Amino acid sequence: MKPLFNSRMTVRTRLSKAGMAAFCVASFLLPAMGHPAAAQGREDAPVNLLQLGQTAPKTADSSADSAVAPDSTAASDKTPGSDAANAGEIFVLPDIQPEEASPLTRTDTQNAAAEEQGELPANDGTPALVRTRNDLPATSLARRSVSRVSLASVGLKRAATLSEDLNALIWSDSDAETALYLLRNVPAMGSAPILSQLTFEIMAIAAVPPKGAGSVAEELVSTRLNWLAKAGQSDALAEIVRMLPEEDRWAEWKRWQVEYDLIRQADDTACRDAEKKAQLTLDDFWHQSRIICALLAGDKNNARFAADILKASGGEDVNFFQLVDKLLGSEAEISLDLATLDSVDLVLMDAAHEQISLAAFEQMPSSMIQAASNFRYLAADAALKTSFMMLERGLQKREPIEQIWRSLLEAPMPAEAALATLDGQDAFGQTAARHDALVSASLWVGLALRKEADTNILIRRAFETEIRSGRPELLLDLYASLIQQRLGQTADSETAPAIDAEVQKDFALMLSLSAPSDELPVAVSAGSELGKSAKNVLAAAKGQSWQAEDLKMANAWPLLPVLEAQGSVGLQQDWTAMLTNTAPDLFTPRPVKPAYHRLSATHLLALGQLAEKGNIAETALLAAMLVQPVALGWIEPVDAAEIIKSLQQVGLQSVADQLAEDIVKAHLLRANFALAS
Repeated sequence: MKPLFNSRMTVRTRLSKAGMAAFCVASFLLPAMGHPAAAQGREDAPVNLLQLGQTAPKTADSSADSAVAPDSTAASDKTPGSDAANAGEIFVLPDIQPEEASPLTRTDTQNAAAEEQGELPANDGTPALVRTRNDLPATSLARRSVSRVSLASVGLKRAATLSEDLNALIWSDSDAETALYLLRNVPAMGSAPILSQLTFEIMAIAAVPPKGAGSVAEELVSTRLNWLAKAGQSDALAEIVRMLPEEDRWAEWKRWQVEYDLIRQADDTACRDAEKKAQLTLDDFWHQSRIICALLAGDKNNARFAADILKASGGEDVNFFQLVDKLLGSEAEISLDLATLDSVDLVLMDAAHEQISLAAFEQMPSSMIQAASNFRYLAADAALKTSFMMLERGLQKREPIEQIWRSLLEAPMPAEAALATLDGQDAFGQTAARHDALVSASLWVGLALRKEADTNILIRRAFETEIRSGRPELLLDLYASLIQQRLGQTADSETAPAIDAEVQKDFALMLSLSAPSDELPVAVSAGSELGKSAKNVLAAAKGQSWQAEDLKMANAWPLLPVLEAQGSVGLQQDWTAMLTNTAPDLFTPRPVKPAYHRLSATHLLALGQLAEKGNIAETALLAAMLVQPVALGWIEPVDAAEIIKSLQQVGLQSVADQLAEDIVKAHLLRANFALAS
C-alpha cells in the first residue's frame, strides 16, 4: 500500500511560469482569513462516543484554539441517543487534552529579544496556562535570525512531573557530542512507558544547552523535533515548531505546523500563517491552504475563484479539486486516488463528510497521531488502530480507550480470525518485532463481544499471544477488565460451566498484578495461592521484605537483584537449620528458567559513570536507550537492577520505582502464564 503522504515532507510542484502572473493577482484578491472558520464543512459532526452521558462540553479555555472550532461542542447537542456504533459506521476518537497545559513559552534570552521589538503579549492578568492560542504569539523567537545558543535552548517551560531535578540545567554538565549521540539513538517507543515519559520531558523542556552546543545547535534542535515526531507527541512538537525562527532551515516544519493546525481544527492559526506564506511563494501547498480557509469560512466565491486560478496555473492535485468542488456544492460523484492522498486532502475529506478509510489513513505519519484524533469521519477500523497507537505511545489512558473499544457492536475481524493471524508470531523479546496494532485491538473487541462458553479459553490464549508479542504490560489492565466481564456473566448464568483450574490460575495471576489491592473473586480460587505470592513479590518490589515461599511459588527467584535494588531484604532465617527439614533431592525438575537478553556491558559501565557524576539527562537517555528495545520480561534481572540503581542515583526515584514494578510484572507474567504452552 502506498504512503498517504511522506513522513519526510516534500515541496509541492510550483506553478508554471505561464500562470504565474495570473495567480499572483488572484492571491492578492483573496482576502486574508483572520476570522474563525466555522461556517462551511465543520458543522454537523457525528457522534463523539466519549461525550455520551459523560462530561460537559469543553469550554473556550479547555484547549488551544477551542474558540475557533465552536462546532466541536455543537456536535454533542446533535448526538443521537445511542452508546454504540457498528464497525462499518464512522465515529470519533476522544477529544484528547494534554495532561498538563503546555503554553507556548520562551526562554529568558528569547523574551529579552522579543521585548526589544515590543512583541511580548500584554500583561492583562490572564494566567498563561489558561490563555487560548490566539492570546499567544505565533512564534517565540522574535527576530528572523537568532543566536545559536538561543536556538539550542528552545523548548517548553512547565513544571516537571517526574522529578524536580528535571529543570533548565539538566544539560549544564554535559558536552554537546555526548548529548547529540544520546538524542539521536534513544528510541521514540519501547517496552517501558515510564522511560518514554521521562525521555519526552527531557526532549521537550527548555534548557541551557550542553557545553559546545554552538556548532551543533541546529542539529540538537532537529534531533529533538524528529524524536517528538516519531513518538507521536504532536501537541508539544507543534508548540516548539511555533517557536522556531522564520528561516529556510525550518521551512518544512513550518509547513507541518499548518497541516497540524488544519487537522486540529485550529483554523484561525492555520489561516493566518497560510495567508502570510501565500503572498510570498507560488508553492501549491500554501495556496491550497488558503482555499481551504476560504471554504471553512464560508467564502465560496473567493474559494471557487482561487481554485480555478490554481487549476489553470498548473495545479495537478486531482483529489484536491474534486473535494473542493464537492464543498462548493457539486453533486458529481467523486473518485479519489487513495495512493496520492495527502494531509490537505484528508482535511477536505473530513470537512466534506467523506469517510476516511483505513486504507487512506494508515500511512498518516506518527507526527500527526495526536492531531489525527480530531478527524470526525474516520472509519471504525481506522479509529480503532489510531486509538491503539495513542495507547501504545502513552498519549491516552486506558479507560477512555476501553470505552471506545466497547462502543463497537462489531469488531473489524472476528476474535477467531484475529487470533489465527497472531498465532505463531513471536517477537522473541524485541519491541521492534511487535505485530500489527489493529489485530491486537480487533482481537480484544472480538473477545469483549463474545459470549460463547469457550471465551475463557480464548481470552487466555489471546493474552498468551500478546506475551509473545512483547505487549503484556500494556494490555494487562484491558484483559483484566475482560476477565471481570466474563466472571460477571458466569455468575449471572445458572448453566455456565465451571472455569478450568489452569485457566483460573492464569486469571488469578492477571487480576492480582492488575489490581494488587483487590480481593480475588471466588470463581478463580484455584489460583489464590499464586495470586497471593505474586502480590507479595510486587510489594517486595516496593521495598517490603521478600519471603522465600513467595519467590518459589511465583517462580521469582531470578528477580532477587531487582528486589534488592529496591531495598527489599529477606526475613531473618537460619537457612542452615532448615536443611534438616529439606528433601535431599537437589535436582527436582522445576520450570525451565526463561532465557534473557543481556544488555550491552559497555553501555552499562558508561551508565554507571554518568550516574556517579550526577548527569541526570544523560543517565536517563542512556537508560532508555538500553531498555526500550527489549521487552521488560526478557531483560536479565542483574542488568535491570543496574538500570534501577543508576536512576535512583541521579534522583529519579519515582521513575526507578515504576520501572521496577513494570519489570516484576512482566517477569511474573512470562514465567507463570500458561506454562503448559
